Amino acid sequence: MLKINMPQEITADMKEARKDYIDRHTPHVIAPAKVRKGEAFDVTVKLGNEYVHPDVIDHHIQWVQLYDGNTMLAMAMYQPGVTVAGKEEASGFTRVTFHVSLAKTGRLTAMSYCTKHGVWMSEETVVEVE
Repeated sequence: MLKINMPQEITADMKEARKDYIDRHTPHVIAPAKVRKGEAFDVTVKLGNEYVHPDVIDHHIQWVQLYDGNTMLAMAMYQPGVTVAGKEEASGFTRVTFHVSLAKTGRLTAMSYCTKHGVWMSEETVVEVE
């Protein structure tokens, strides 16, 4: 079974000592706080805020998944050499935007898979449905 690296399991000391390693692997969910029931909206998942993840054959992000609880809403697959600076976006950060809708308040999380360092999970982001 794959080990899932979760933000709440990483101590403050470890976060500071391994800031670059943790930042480049942990997905961050960017979504509106409130949406209308059944209306589609954008959710962006970005890896890294300060550090860009490598993108070579033996060390790259292979996929990013978006969940509402236990339900997968969307998935993006990557081949090596796709997310390097200048190809996906000027900054070089791995980033994907999904267009989704919710019938009730959602608890969104994202997971990403690094071919060298395993599965990483975001913190939960609550999206309220009006």
